[in-house]
Amino acid sequence: MESTTKSNWITIDKTVDVSNIKVPKLYEGCLESVIVLEKDIKQRIWDLTEEIAKHYADRPFVIVVVLKGSFLVFSEMYEHLMQIYSTGKYNNKIVPEFIRLRNLRNESQMNEVIMKGVNELDIEGKEVILIEDIIESGASLKTVLKVIHETKKPKDVKIFSLFIKKDRPQFDFKLDYVGFEIPNKFCVGYGVDYNEKFRDLYSLCVINQHGLDKFKSE
Repeated sequence: MESTTKSNWITIDKTVDVSNIKVPKLYEGCLESVIVLEKDIKQRIWDLTEEIAKHYADRPFVIVVVLKGSFLVFSEMYEHLMQIYSTGKYNNKIVPEFIRLRNLRNESQMNEVIMKGVNELDIEGKEVILIEDIIESGASLKTVLKVIHETKKPKDVKIFSLFIKKDRPQFDFKLDYVGFEIPNKFCVGYGVDYNEKFRDLYSLCVINQHGLDKFKSE
């Protein structure tokens, strides 16, 4: 099931040289190329945040942030929502809830996903937007959605993902807000990690073999 607004997705076909960004010393020599620059990521989040604010208008809604990956996305979204609501255009407020998915990414596999915080969600009968940094196979999100719908019974759940892979499987859930459709490469940055590294890289980049080897999980 694809988003009804797929025509609005930004599709990235080419990468750019790493020399276009400032790379933290820890990650020097670990990156192959840049998929999306920081300035373009932030602009896209702001544009989508305006769409979200317009959609809900004065209707209360809950933002469920999937940690750890989505913390930067939510931070940017929060700042812009604060600005929008401070103008008085909409009579609404920001209500965040947080869940955590834990896994270790390796080059050829993703270990078992552990969910935390779902039981504490206060979303029964409420409109929800769930914030993800990246959707690849969609398997972990499918599990989260199943648990949320069965145990918390929200009125509605919309899905925001900053990045989705171009060569992805067909999802059986609808994507409502998508930032970028990206090449099927092993990417890191802007919250997307490789064994808890690279989240603090502010552009989305492709990790090279040296980076994979250097930070490989034992």
